[in-house]
Amino acid sequence: RQMCIRDREYESWVASKGYKMRDIGTLIQETLCVKEAEELEHIRKSGLLSVAFEKKFVEEVEKIIDEDQKVKHSDISRKIEMLLDNSVQMVIIEKNLNIEKSFVDLAYAPIIQSGGKYDLKPQATSDDNILSYDTIILSVASKYHGYNTNIVRSLFIDPTPDQKATYNTLLHAQELLIQSLRPGVVLKDVYNKVIEFLKSKDANLIEKLIAYLGFGIGLEFKENNLTVNAKCEKVLEAGMVFNAVIGVNGLTTSKGKSYAVMIADTVVIRDEEHNEVVTKGLSKKYDDISYSLTENDEPASTSTKPNHATGQQGSHATKAKAKAPVESARDGARKLRSDIRGRNENEELARKGHQNELLKRKEEEIIERWRRGNLISSKKDNKMALQEISSYRSPADFPKGLKPNQINIDSKNSSILVPIFGQLVPFHISVLKNVTKAEEGKTTALRLNFHIPGGSSTLSNLKFPEVKNTSTVYIKELSFKSTNTAAMSNLYKEIRDLQKNVRQQTNERIDHNELKEQDSIILMKGTKPTLPGVMTRPVLSGKKSFGTLECHQNGLRFQTKKGEKLDLIFNNIRFSFFQPGEGDMTVLLHFHLKTPVIIGKKKTYDIQFYCEAGNIAEDIDFRRRARDDYDEIELEEREREAIRKLNQEFSNFVKQVQTVSKDRCSFEQPYKDLGFYGSPNKSNVFLMPTDKCLVNLTETPYFILALEDVEIAHFERVHYRLKNFDFTFVFKDYNKSVVRINAIPTEYLEKIKSWLDTVDILFFEGSKNLNWTDLLAHIRKKPESFIKDGGWRILQENDDEDEENEDELADDDSEFQAEDDEDGDSDISDDPDAEDDDDEAYGDEDFDDDDDDMDDLVDEDEDSEDCLLYTSDAADDLLCVDLGGRRIIKKKK
Repeated sequence: RQMCIRDREYESWVASKGYKMRDIGTLIQETLCVKEAEELEHIRKSGLLSVAFEKKFVEEVEKIIDEDQKVKHSDISRKIEMLLDNSVQMVIIEKNLNIEKSFVDLAYAPIIQSGGKYDLKPQATSDDNILSYDTIILSVASKYHGYNTNIVRSLFIDPTPDQKATYNTLLHAQELLIQSLRPGVVLKDVYNKVIEFLKSKDANLIEKLIAYLGFGIGLEFKENNLTVNAKCEKVLEAGMVFNAVIGVNGLTTSKGKSYAVMIADTVVIRDEEHNEVVTKGLSKKYDDISYSLTENDEPASTSTKPNHATGQQGSHATKAKAKAPVESARDGARKLRSDIRGRNENEELARKGHQNELLKRKEEEIIERWRRGNLISSKKDNKMALQEISSYRSPADFPKGLKPNQINIDSKNSSILVPIFGQLVPFHISVLKNVTKAEEGKTTALRLNFHIPGGSSTLSNLKFPEVKNTSTVYIKELSFKSTNTAAMSNLYKEIRDLQKNVRQQTNERIDHNELKEQDSIILMKGTKPTLPGVMTRPVLSGKKSFGTLECHQNGLRFQTKKGEKLDLIFNNIRFSFFQPGEGDMTVLLHFHLKTPVIIGKKKTYDIQFYCEAGNIAEDIDFRRRARDDYDEIELEEREREAIRKLNQEFSNFVKQVQTVSKDRCSFEQPYKDLGFYGSPNKSNVFLMPTDKCLVNLTETPYFILALEDVEIAHFERVHYRLKNFDFTFVFKDYNKSVVRINAIPTEYLEKIKSWLDTVDILFFEGSKNLNWTDLLAHIRKKPESFIKDGGWRILQENDDEDEENEDELADDDSEFQAEDDEDGDSDISDDPDAEDDDDEAYGDEDFDDDDDDMDDLVDEDEDSEDCLLYTSDAADDLLCVDLGGRRIIKKKK
């Protein structure tokens, strides 16, 4: 009563003074809209928490589906919520995310919905219905120091094609929403832009869309003055934080089932080119959120990994794209969608549609890179400018007492002095491409070939200036003859030796530029993760290096019994791999570095730590073993047990390293069931994909190809008559040579195509080997022409023509016949100078291709006036074409 009296007195006093009451809630919200640096740091950690809880949510749902359990939505939600009270789990989260668990909370109880009934409002709750294996929506919102973040993901079980199309449309809409939230933009304009996009894709989605596309988030879960709708005229500023939401309810599949889709992420608006998505740690790609419950027709004995029963006989819950093996407990059910559903026409059409979509994206990406000026390469060029190379600084440095009509070698100044019209003209050895010697009767001919602008050689470390004057002349070749065979032979040897020395000095200069001093390792006090009794490749000294691998605060240290040490800092590790022993006796950890380290006076990018379970015994008595040979059975059992223990030790160490490094060192595991045989080098090896790479870690030289560096892939020599095909990767850096994997059995073709399509790599197919050296040289020389012609679309057109002509080619006898290379040349030679000879023999030849368009794109411009060419009878008499160094194709006489 007294309070009411005081309130009335206060109101009377305010009225007597003429004051007016105003609600300052809006003013406070305006003040809190733009977050400061400390607030943004709390939001980032809150985002990591939301991702961690959402991952637990997804894993729990996967486990329920795998085991075919009947669990209520409310029980699943309660189990995730109880993680806050789980001291063990919270300690792990605290260490992994570097947070204080006392400031951790949930903004609302985790929400899970399925079975065709969905409520997409933030205040929705998990009901008591049993989890249904259809479309499942999972929502989590975390708090850290009172700051909220939100994440929502939709999972699809046995989705239909129309569900996939709808989800991808909504996913692209959300990506557009995130990109459009830029400083200076009005919120209603962002809303209208996304609505227009959805109208262009599927107008039926508009009426099923929720009322807003997001809202501001921070200390309050929903900042009402920052709602992304058609009415909000608030102007965006850097430092604002939004919950970007795309939600559609009341959808129906082609089978008549109701479903909804919701995707949400927390986004920080920045002045930089891209906004920061603090909940990006959990993928929302369709291949990562779609599952398939299928009949497993394979016998259990064909897999070396345990199967996870789903409660239905012979059934598995299989993800469309395999998860990282170190993070997932469901390794046994990894399969591509093509392996599960079979290679049918519908899948082929879907794959072609996705590839066409990737082609359009690639064209847009190429144009954007061209505008930014980094189409050819974004890396620093190590080539020397031609103007920087000089044999002599002044006439006074010119050597005296030389005979005018002889070739002279000046090793001190790395130059060759050759007689031209009675005068000695110096050429620096760096401009020399190669030198050849040929005996013609009683005379010996020496031919000097020089680097020229636009040449196809990849061995040149020269950068030629742009030539605007077409009258500029470059010498390509000089020939000299003499009857003094001994003198010419000595000259040939001296020039080759000088080339080797200069090339070695150049490589050392480049290596020195690449080498960067690593940070010092910070040792961990007390107990630390260790892996004893491992060996390393390459060895530190001797034949084998035994020692212990330790994990410290910022890196790994390998220490041998002799006291030798090798440190690997986390921020210098680009890729980490864990390959367990499956079918062999070796378990290994492999690290691919960003910058090389020196081991035994040699630089290396790859360091491997491994352990062998035991020596493989060889039976030399050739006696038939009885089926019940207990000694052999016992030996095999001991080997299996040893491998199992090693796998467990390495796996535990990997998990501990990931925890200590806070995922700065995240391990990938090769997917053996997606592997295939091929020859990236001289030998045939088994290549296996990982999440980010294609690798072979057991044979040297190791093969590690980063998928993020790949521009396109091209299948070559694909023909129904051939048992093998070749596979070429083209890099985004057009200065790099392509990587070709030869002699892949045809049975792996569809598997590789499905894998490439799954990881969003654009690929093409053809029946011929392309001259990639000349093709990339053309692109580097005329990038505008490349873009004008549609970029890589020309390969697609060439593939279509090959398919049309395939039937005709099958009936006609070929004009060419294959013969083994008499010289036995291969793609890679141990002799560094052999590359020069191969390039000279085949690099400047024109290929007789049926595809005129491709000839125009690849061949050099014969009418160019830039170069003065010297030819020889030997070059004119060649009747062969080089197809990658494996075979020589000769015309029939």
